[in-house]
Amino acid sequence: MKASPLLVGLSLLVLSGITPLLRGAEEKIPDAPVADQDNDFKLLASESLGKVRHDQKAEDLIRAYGEPKSKGELEMLDAIGEWVQEWNYPDLGIVVKMSSEKKDGPQRVLIAIAGEACKLSSARKIKIGSTRAEVEKAYGEVQEKVPGDGPVKPGDPEPEPEEGTEGQNSFVAGSVYGGLIFTFKDGKVVEMFLGAAAE
Repeated sequence: MKASPLLVGLSLLVLSGITPLLRGAEEKIPDAPVADQDNDFKLLASESLGKVRHDQKAEDLIRAYGEPKSKGELEMLDAIGEWVQEWNYPDLGIVVKMSSEKKDGPQRVLIAIAGEACKLSSARKIKIGSTRAEVEKAYGEVQEKVPGDGPVKPGDPEPEPEEGTEGQNSFVAGSVYGGLIFTFKDGKVVEMFLGAAAE
């Protein structure tokens, strides 16, 4: 007796569904963290460093702060498939990376990095020199939560800091895929990064 094509097809579907389950019993791969993109992009759209905003048009940035003191070379960034150029505003203590789809196309703010000389504040009034407690008060409800992270168990050794980074750590508002990242040294903000630190 010949099996009908429909029966053969259904059997294959059932087997193909069971095989990964059986294989999964042997090799359990943990789920990667999933970004809450809607909330990340809401935060990113509402945030700024002074008058610098993510995705801001070049002409609006120039209207706010004038031409940059210097511009880097245009480079194709393969990870995002866009042309990127660094604009330096040393008087503001900020570096802005601009991007465009075409080499000679209109540019927009991709990321902005405020260094130790910057006096500009975030939209929630955090600036270089703000304390970690002030950052947590302003951004605590939008801090990135990574699955599996939790309190360190009593008795666990403290991780060794990388050379030259003693006393430094960071706080991510939104996510590394779109948000505001604060870097601390000795409990105070020494850098603010607006944009996506990961693709």
